[in-house]
Amino acid sequence: MSFRTNLQYLRAQRNMTQEQLAMLLGVSRQAISKWEEGLSRDGQAAYDLRPVRLHA
Repeated sequence: MSFRTNLQYLRAQRNMTQEQLAMLLGVSRQAISKWEEGLSRDGQAAYDLRPVRLHA
């Protein structure tokens, strides 16, 4: 599963908006949108460096 697909899937499974996920990760909603659309690769670095609470 690609980063963008995984991010979309996990967010949907938790019924989270992009805004809610952005707040959780400390980034903008626009960043989440770009990551999910595959327009930015910065998301992969942020994802790798942060303890993501979506798996809990």
